[in-house]
Amino acid sequence: MDFLKDTHNLPCFSTIFDCAVLQVLTENKRLDFVKAVASHCEEDGYWINISCSKDEAQIIEDRTKVKSPPYLTAEKIITITEPLFEIVEMKRCSFPIERKNMGSALFNAWGCVFKKRSKN
Repeated sequence: MDFLKDTHNLPCFSTIFDCAVLQVLTENKRLDFVKAVASHCEEDGYWINISCSKDEAQIIEDRTKVKSPPYLTAEKIITITEPLFEIVEMKRCSFPIERKNMGSALFNAWGCVFKKRSKN
């Protein structure tokens, strides 16, 4: 299922979780994704997001030789989500990458909890 195309059959949820989805989308698709999450999130519902952080990504990549996943800055996450979601919590966390023949590394990430803004 393509969450950005096949949303008409989806119900609304009290909580939506995504890990590493927002970070891999193009700039234009990120806004579409945030709107889709908001449209399928119940009023006062929550969205939990984990996105790889830009913080030290190049340093970790250089040290481990494991290619960094796509990443977002805290500013990008806030800018794209703020119109439709209130930030409840945003914390630094870890994002493990396991590349079978290329090794593994622990990258920095942002763990975010957003609450859907009311329509008032």
